[in-house]
Amino acid sequence: MDVADFRALILDHRLLALFDFWQQMRGHRAMPDWSDLKPEFFAAALPHIWVWQTDSAGEVRLRIIGESVMQMMELNLKGKTPYDLYGPDQAALLAERLKRVMYDPAANFAIGEVQSGNQLVGLGQRIGLPYLDRRTGRLGVIGGSVMDKRLKSDPHGSMAIYSLASAENYLPLP
Repeated sequence: MDVADFRALILDHRLLALFDFWQQMRGHRAMPDWSDLKPEFFAAALPHIWVWQTDSAGEVRLRIIGESVMQMMELNLKGKTPYDLYGPDQAALLAERLKRVMYDPAANFAIGEVQSGNQLVGLGQRIGLPYLDRRTGRLGVIGGSVMDKRLKSDPHGSMAIYSLASAENYLPLP
């Protein structure tokens, strides 16, 4: 898949704005530096943003979470690891996806049904893009999630957070 094919998958204008700015900032590098990512240039996407970064132990943790994502997920997610948020199988998939985006490196995009536990709650899109914080030497993933929430999740359900059921699309980066 090339950049044009990957970009064509992104239907949401807010995620597209994030991708286009990230692409511009990375230039010919595999990924931009964290300091290159100026929020004012993708302001429409900010409520939908999430940022994962490796900590000093190499664990991936949520560093920043946009207000829309916080409301959508119905939990305070900041500082959490995938294993704090999901069951072991789902957490392992998320950790693997984040590591692939950071270490291969690759951009990631998915679109499909959003579920809470086994309950369909809407349709969504998600993008994940690698960055390097050259100041700390830590890798991370900046991304965004949007959802057309059609159904209310069961407040008594065992899972208060959502997952996107979809094939993952990857754009290998130089």
